[in-house]
Amino acid sequence: MEEMNSRNVTRVSLLLGVLSLGAALSFANPIPLILSSFFFFLTLLLWKYGYLIVPAVLGMTNIVEIREGYEIPPSQDYLLKKKGSTYYASMFVGVRIHESVSEKSAAEKTLFMESFERAISGVKSVTKFCVLASNIPLSSFVDEIKEKRSLAEEKRARLISTGEGHKPEVTRLEREIAMWNKQLERLEGGERPMEVISYMMTTASGATREEAVGKARSQSKEIRSVVGNALNAEVFPLTGDDMKKCFEWEFAIPTTRSELLDSVY
Repeated sequence: MEEMNSRNVTRVSLLLGVLSLGAALSFANPIPLILSSFFFFLTLLLWKYGYLIVPAVLGMTNIVEIREGYEIPPSQDYLLKKKGSTYYASMFVGVRIHESVSEKSAAEKTLFMESFERAISGVKSVTKFCVLASNIPLSSFVDEIKEKRSLAEEKRARLISTGEGHKPEVTRLEREIAMWNKQLERLEGGERPMEVISYMMTTASGATREEAVGKARSQSKEIRSVVGNALNAEVFPLTGDDMKKCFEWEFAIPTTRSELLDSVY
């Protein structure tokens, strides 16, 4: 079947809404106007919650999507391909590392690299670790940090003026302000800000599709456990459009930061 994701379904819904509105204006008939209102409402709903609605609809209708020779099941949580008599199932997991290596001391950097090596060596299956990095425009990034620092400072001042009952929150805001100040100092020292997106891919084979998918799920769970614990990172399964973006990036990645942001958010 043709590619079916939330973005394309939203476009179709918007087109049908425009056509219905045109018919309502041309024929002065209330039915096209009602249809137009419905499709415009559906467009807004899909634009906001399409990543949840489209997989659910595909699941209820048991629609299997075919893309580049791979099957994407209604659950949209893995890719499946048959080569000869063997089935291959692939799954993707996202990785969020909340600590910056550049902010660590020499000893902490060494410890982090050892943790990274442990994470990689602890995974028993063949795994691909992918990192997409792009430069962030310095001026806009500095303005964004200053705005966040200003908001934190205003909130801290407001809490201090109300009394001692908010001391834990004031302490947290002071740490946040210190973090923003440290980032500004690094940028003023000539460091370039980077935007990093990380994900991992694992593939399993089997004589049947059930065997291949079962092995892939097991490997995905292993990766999430080993890498998450070793790096103190958030590792989570990717499904729906998020999984398909990673699959598309196996062929061609976004060429600019704006394209990268458009594909992620």
